[in-house]
Amino acid sequence: MKIDLHTHSKIGSGCGKQSVSQIVEAAIGNGMDAVCLTDHNEMSGREAADEASRKWDFPVFTGMEVSVREGHILAFGPLLEEGYGDEGLKYSEFRRIIDLESFALIPAHPFRGGAPKVNIVEVIMRYFSEFAALEAYSFNMTDKDSENTIHLARLVGLPLVAGSDSHAPERPAGSYFTALARNVNTVSELVNALRAGDFEAGAPLYAAAELQE
Repeated sequence: MKIDLHTHSKIGSGCGKQSVSQIVEAAIGNGMDAVCLTDHNEMSGREAADEASRKWDFPVFTGMEVSVREGHILAFGPLLEEGYGDEGLKYSEFRRIIDLESFALIPAHPFRGGAPKVNIVEVIMRYFSEFAALEAYSFNMTDKDSENTIHLARLVGLPLVAGSDSHAPERPAGSYFTALARNVNTVSELVNALRAGDFEAGAPLYAAAELQE
């Protein structure tokens, strides 16, 4: 099952420039079997995601890209309250206010721009057992970013995922994906598959080096 784990809409992300329907259309066009909406620090696009899922008869799962002080974490699980992010909480604080066993947590683009953001690598090294994977490929990562992430994943024994981190139609959803070993139909099933490691990062549809502006 091919799934894009990382996309943003204009409903829930100030930097988003696309509707949920555009995300779904792009994901379908790129051969995905499902897509995740992971807006920054809120889940206000959940109703639009559910509506698009019904319209296209296509799984759309809602997660969140949480901005902890050290970096960004893709969070899949129960409905999260708004206000976790905006870099207000340290990861050590965030982890105490959620039920870790109910979530699949994935640090996003830990080496974006060639260097880790603040202390996200320290967080990964300390709490690696709480993470399902590391995001190693996206539109917003260079080849070097990916190499650094792969090296870190090997150090801590975590698998890799890929997701487009699409914010606009010009960089469409489904361009990067993760291949799940089994079909999932709910967020809970997605969480279980990610926590079990039943996946691998799919080959990106575009070479990362060609995407840098």
